[in-house]
Amino acid sequence: TSRGTDPTPVLERAAQHIATLGPRTGEDLPQEFLARMSLESARWLSRAGKPAVAAAAKGLEHVQKALQVRPGDPDLWVLRAQLEALDGDAPAARESLARAWAINPLIKGGPGSRAAEALLAAR
Repeated sequence: TSRGTDPTPVLERAAQHIATLGPRTGEDLPQEFLARMSLESARWLSRAGKPAVAAAAKGLEHVQKALQVRPGDPDLWVLRAQLEALDGDAPAARESLARAWAINPLIKGGPGSRAAEALLAAR
């Protein structure tokens, strides 16, 4: 873990490892992991008072690739909502949350949805 420091070096090493998975996994899982790593980086940057837009945009690219394979996965839509909120696109984040909740209403009470809602409320 980063223990309060910039997680970028740890996340970059993990990204290098994920890139080696190749045919052992489908294309969607590495993209989801890379998107989640970008989310953690963007969250850290935001909490540190630094611009998080670039990290969020990178995560959005990854989550979009995962959504091409699994468009019905509500967790991916919640992940997208969090990244969109950190990217400064509140309307898109709300739309992604609504889509996740339409797919599975139970996800509305989950930690990812609550985190996305908190990010939206803070903006």
